[in-house]
Amino acid sequence: MSADDARTLRRLAGVDAYLVDLIVEGRFGPGARIVDLGAGGGRNLSWFLTSDADYEVHAVEPNPEGLAAFAERRAQLGVELAPERIHACTIEECSLPAQSFDLVILNAVLHFARDEEHFRALFRRSFELVAPGGVFFARLASTVGLEDVLGASGPGWYALPDESERFLADGALVRSETEAVGAEWVRPFKSTVVDRLRTMSTWVLARPV
Repeated sequence: MSADDARTLRRLAGVDAYLVDLIVEGRFGPGARIVDLGAGGGRNLSWFLTSDADYEVHAVEPNPEGLAAFAERRAQLGVELAPERIHACTIEECSLPAQSFDLVILNAVLHFARDEEHFRALFRRSFELVAPGGVFFARLASTVGLEDVLGASGPGWYALPDESERFLADGALVRSETEAVGAEWVRPFKSTVVDRLRTMSTWVLARPV
């Protein structure tokens, strides 16, 4: 393996595979504005932080542990990020301007919604940030493929076979919210059933130009 190949693998380590597909397609040109909502340790930002394409990267993360992990990742990558691009707040509290990002990432956040109303609020505030022609990219736990083994534990909440309890979206909710905001589908709603214990689905949309 060449040094360049090794560097590319380090930059892509941890980035969601379906997001890598969009990167390889060239969806995000030089200077694109990127925001990760609920960034945690920033694994999905590594490629953009280390690119020569002069991306404007923002991270929204309310938890001190996540912010510390993100700082550690930046140190490992040898990159800096201006303090004003790190937003220590929730999605609801975030004051970033509407329709200002070419890519909005929302991974492993929506299945922590309190209920359907909260799910809709989180999604709509997140999609509100997408610029015309921009992409919304989310990974979330869903009911797909597990309908016969889920136990309801509250409105929209389910006990999963992996012994966790989460808010789970179904296809009908995802489709209705997509229509409600007038979004276009970039990819079909893809779902991976993990050993019949949980399902992770990928929701990729665009705001029409």
